[in-house]
Amino acid sequence: MTALLTLFLNLCLLRAKPQDLPASGRLTGAALAAYFLAGWMITLTQQPAGPAVLAALADSAVLALLTHTVLLLRKHPERLAQTLSALAGTGAVIQLIAWPLLATPALLALLVWNLAINAHILRHALEVRLGPAILISVGFLLVSVTVALALAPLSQGAN
Repeated sequence: MTALLTLFLNLCLLRAKPQDLPASGRLTGAALAAYFLAGWMITLTQQPAGPAVLAALADSAVLALLTHTVLLLRKHPERLAQTLSALAGTGAVIQLIAWPLLATPALLALLVWNLAINAHILRHALEVRLGPAILISVGFLLVSVTVALALAPLSQGAN
């Protein structure tokens, strides 16, 4: 367990690659669960529990769907477990770091760091240069924000 946490921290520090993680469905499930829980905790600061669950679930689904899609497009579907584990695991770490920083300017720096981490992971998983990986990472963020904004009226009605 400690070795896996160290791997995720090294991914966040851009010292490890997604292929350093084991290709395990269990790890992917655990990383997605951690990503969902961290996202839910953050969303709970702004929404009631029900809409927060929906938002965190949608964000997790978007991450999985986009990851699967770009890997299929680049003809590397066999890398899904490691790539999704890396993105979800590092996403959970970043969200846990972000939690106490939600109302501070440091959150912007954390967002940039998260984009860099995702680009690093995607660069290795997709075998692309850093520039396209950054664009894909920004695309992931834009789709995630768009889905969150589309769900916002649903959560407003739940209050």
